Amino acid sequence: FLGVRMGDADDVAVENAFDLILDGGGEVDEAMAEVLCMAEEGDASGLAQLFDADPSLVGKTGEDGDSALHIACLYGKQAIVEECLRRGAHVNIVDEDASTPLHDACAGGYTTIASILLAHGANIAAVDSDGDTPLHHGANGGHMEVVTLLLEHACERRAELLEICNKAGLRPIDVAEEEEVRVVLMQAQHPA
Repeated sequence: FLGVRMGDADDVAVENAFDLILDGGGEVDEAMAEVLCMAEEGDASGLAQLFDADPSLVGKTGEDGDSALHIACLYGKQAIVEECLRRGAHVNIVDEDASTPLHDACAGGYTTIASILLAHGANIAAVDSDGDTPLHHGANGGHMEVVTLLLEHACERRAELLEICNKAGLRPIDVAEEEEVRVVLMQAQHPA
């Protein structure tokens, strides 16, 4: 009745998650595990079916505080990011490490996803439990396009963003491992 075909492992996982949701059996944690697995794999249609069956899953988190949006950003699954946001996922939701989806997208170098999150109001200056901003994550990963996007988006907050120190007392320029990223950050600190 839900268009699930037997025989395909992904479809069986969807069917099992539906059984948990629709029959009221099992733990929500099991359904959430299926959601997070589908988010990691990029199974947008399966995830949409689960969200249709239980819309509250969009805003729920797994044991470590990760939402489907976090996982999609961590693994660069743009279709999942868009599906979660379309269904009202909170763009600034934090996990157990106080990381937002924008932290995850920037750490992975997913510029398009970071841009989508920023367009939906992601907090560019959010700090995680280590005091790192998304710019720290992008700089540390050597993700030039992400760093450039964040600096362009920061506009009047650029100077503030460049000077935020994490708990180790390090600014984004201090954690940048790639020389070209350090140069861009230095130029942003001292514009001509």
